[in-house]
Amino acid sequence: MIKYQSKILFFVLIFPFLLVSQELHHEIISSQGKSVELDSGIYVSQTIGQHSIASYSIDNLTIQQGYQQSFWSSLINTNEEFSTEINFYPNPTIDIVNFNFSNLESSELNVLVFDYAGRVLITTKINIEDYKTKLDLSSLSSGSYLIYLNTNKFNYHTKIIKK
Repeated sequence: MIKYQSKILFFVLIFPFLLVSQELHHEIISSQGKSVELDSGIYVSQTIGQHSIASYSIDNLTIQQGYQQSFWSSLINTNEEFSTEINFYPNPTIDIVNFNFSNLESSELNVLVFDYAGRVLITTKINIEDYKTKLDLSSLSSGSYLIYLNTNKFNYHTKIIKK
Protein backbone atom coordinates (compact mmCIF):
# COMPACT_ATOMS: atom_id res chain seq x y z
CA MET A 1 0.00 0.00 0.00
CA ILE A 2 2.84 2.42 0.82
CA LYS A 3 4.53 1.66 -2.52
CA TYR A 4 1.29 2.47 -4.33
CA GLN A 5 0.86 5.77 -2.43
CA SER A 6 4.49 6.72 -3.18
CA LYS A 7 3.93 6.23 -6.90
CA ILE A 8 0.76 8.31 -6.83
CA LEU A 9 2.51 11.04 -4.86
CA PHE A 10 5.40 11.01 -7.37
CA PHE A 11 3.11 11.35 -10.39
CA VAL A 12 0.87 13.99 -8.83
CA LEU A 13 3.46 16.23 -7.19
CA ILE A 14 6.85 15.67 -8.82
CA PHE A 15 6.28 14.32 -12.34
CA PRO A 16 4.62 17.53 -13.69
CA PHE A 17 7.79 19.50 -12.85
CA LEU A 18 9.86 17.11 -14.95
CA LEU A 19 7.82 17.82 -18.07
CA VAL A 20 8.70 20.70 -20.32
CA SER A 21 6.10 22.13 -22.64
CA GLN A 22 6.05 25.01 -25.05
CA GLU A 23 3.26 26.86 -26.77
CA LEU A 24 3.98 28.82 -29.93
CA HIS A 25 2.24 32.09 -30.59
CA HIS A 26 2.12 34.43 -33.57
CA GLU A 27 5.52 35.85 -34.33
CA ILE A 28 5.96 39.41 -35.45
CA ILE A 29 9.05 40.10 -37.49
CA SER A 30 9.79 43.64 -38.45
CA SER A 31 10.80 44.68 -41.94
CA GLN A 32 13.41 46.92 -40.31
CA GLY A 33 16.35 44.69 -39.43
CA LYS A 34 17.74 41.50 -40.88
CA SER A 35 16.92 37.81 -40.92
CA VAL A 36 19.60 35.25 -41.77
CA GLU A 37 19.78 31.48 -41.95
CA LEU A 38 23.24 30.31 -40.88
CA ASP A 39 25.14 27.45 -42.52
CA SER A 40 24.32 25.35 -39.45
CA GLY A 41 20.58 25.78 -40.18
CA ILE A 42 19.95 28.21 -37.31
CA TYR A 43 17.62 31.07 -38.26
CA VAL A 44 18.49 34.44 -36.72
CA SER A 45 16.23 37.48 -36.86
CA GLN A 46 16.97 40.90 -35.39
CA THR A 47 15.48 44.36 -35.41
CA ILE A 48 16.54 47.82 -34.39
CA GLY A 49 15.02 48.84 -31.06
CA GLN A 50 14.10 45.31 -30.01
CA HIS A 51 13.08 45.05 -26.33
CA SER A 52 14.47 41.97 -24.59
CA ILE A 53 12.22 40.18 -22.11
CA ALA A 54 14.18 36.96 -21.52
CA SER A 55 17.79 35.88 -21.82
CA TYR A 56 19.38 32.41 -21.80
CA SER A 57 23.08 31.50 -21.84
CA ILE A 58 24.73 28.18 -22.60
CA ASP A 59 28.54 28.25 -22.80
CA ASN A 60 29.34 31.00 -25.35
CA LEU A 61 25.82 31.10 -26.83
CA THR A 62 23.35 33.72 -25.60
CA ILE A 63 19.73 33.73 -26.71
CA GLN A 64 17.48 36.71 -26.05
CA GLN A 65 13.78 36.77 -26.72
CA GLY A 66 11.70 39.88 -27.00
CA TYR A 67 9.32 41.97 -29.05
CA GLN A 68 10.43 43.00 -32.50
CA GLN A 69 9.20 46.47 -33.27
CA SER A 70 7.42 47.13 -36.52
CA PHE A 71 8.68 49.75 -38.97
CA TRP A 72 5.17 50.05 -40.43
CA SER A 73 3.96 52.89 -38.24
CA SER A 74 6.75 55.17 -39.44
CA LEU A 75 5.86 54.37 -43.08
CA ILE A 76 2.16 55.04 -42.48
CA ASN A 77 2.86 58.24 -40.54
CA THR A 78 5.12 59.60 -43.31
CA ASN A 79 2.65 59.29 -46.18
CA GLU A 80 3.27 62.17 -48.55
CA GLU A 81 1.00 65.15 -48.59
CA PHE A 82 -1.03 65.04 -51.79
CA SER A 83 -4.33 66.35 -52.99
CA THR A 84 -6.13 62.98 -52.97
CA GLU A 85 -7.84 61.81 -49.80
CA ILE A 86 -7.94 58.01 -49.52
CA ASN A 87 -10.53 56.11 -47.48
CA PHE A 88 -10.70 52.35 -47.20
CA TYR A 89 -13.10 49.89 -45.57
CA PRO A 90 -13.78 47.47 -43.97
CA ASN A 91 -10.80 47.14 -41.67
CA PRO A 92 -10.59 44.46 -40.45
CA THR A 93 -11.73 42.72 -43.62
CA ILE A 94 -12.61 39.19 -44.60
CA ASP A 95 -11.62 39.24 -48.30
CA ILE A 96 -12.26 42.53 -50.14
CA VAL A 97 -11.00 46.01 -49.22
CA ASN A 98 -12.73 48.98 -50.85
CA PHE A 99 -10.70 52.12 -51.57
CA ASN A 100 -12.28 55.53 -52.29
CA PHE A 101 -10.26 58.42 -53.75
CA SER A 102 -11.50 62.00 -53.35
CA ASN A 103 -10.31 63.41 -56.70
CA LEU A 104 -8.85 60.56 -58.70
CA GLU A 105 -11.63 59.56 -61.07
CA SER A 106 -9.66 57.03 -63.10
CA SER A 107 -6.10 55.79 -63.03
CA GLU A 108 -4.02 52.63 -62.88
CA LEU A 109 -2.95 51.81 -59.34
CA ASN A 110 0.14 49.74 -58.48
CA VAL A 111 -0.46 47.66 -55.33
CA LEU A 112 2.02 45.77 -53.17
CA VAL A 113 0.97 43.75 -50.11
CA PHE A 114 3.67 42.93 -47.53
CA ASP A 115 3.64 40.62 -44.51
CA TYR A 116 5.37 41.39 -41.18
CA ALA A 117 8.63 39.87 -42.44
CA GLY A 118 8.69 42.40 -45.27
CA ARG A 119 7.98 39.78 -47.94
CA VAL A 120 5.94 40.89 -50.93
CA LEU A 121 2.87 38.63 -51.05
CA ILE A 122 0.83 40.38 -53.75
CA THR A 123 1.98 42.57 -56.64
CA THR A 124 -0.82 43.74 -58.88
CA LYS A 125 -2.23 46.63 -60.88
CA ILE A 126 -5.85 47.58 -60.45
CA ASN A 127 -7.92 50.28 -62.10
CA ILE A 128 -9.56 53.15 -60.28
CA GLU A 129 -12.98 53.80 -61.82
CA ASP A 130 -15.46 56.42 -60.60
CA TYR A 131 -13.15 57.35 -57.70
CA LYS A 132 -13.04 53.80 -56.28
CA THR A 133 -11.48 50.37 -56.55
CA LYS A 134 -11.39 47.03 -54.72
CA LEU A 135 -8.49 44.88 -53.57
CA ASP A 136 -9.02 41.12 -53.21
CA LEU A 137 -7.13 39.65 -50.24
CA SER A 138 -8.85 36.25 -50.30
CA SER A 139 -5.57 34.47 -51.10
CA LEU A 140 -4.04 35.62 -47.80
CA SER A 141 -4.40 33.99 -44.40
CA SER A 142 -5.60 35.90 -41.35
CA GLY A 143 -3.15 38.52 -40.12
CA SER A 144 -1.90 42.08 -40.49
CA TYR A 145 -0.57 43.35 -43.81
CA LEU A 146 1.06 46.52 -45.08
CA ILE A 147 -0.59 47.83 -48.24
CA TYR A 148 1.42 50.09 -50.54
CA LEU A 149 -0.51 52.03 -53.21
CA ASN A 150 1.33 53.92 -55.93
CA THR A 151 0.40 56.01 -58.97
CA ASN A 152 2.26 58.73 -60.80
CA LYS A 153 0.47 61.15 -58.40
CA PHE A 154 1.14 59.60 -54.95
CA ASN A 155 2.68 56.89 -52.75
CA TYR A 156 0.51 55.68 -49.89
CA HIS A 157 1.00 53.09 -47.09
CA THR A 158 -1.64 51.66 -44.76
CA LYS A 159 -2.19 48.64 -42.53
CA ILE A 160 -5.02 46.19 -43.18
CA ILE A 161 -6.10 43.41 -40.83
CA LYS A 162 -7.55 40.30 -42.44
CA LYS A 163 -9.85 38.12 -40.31
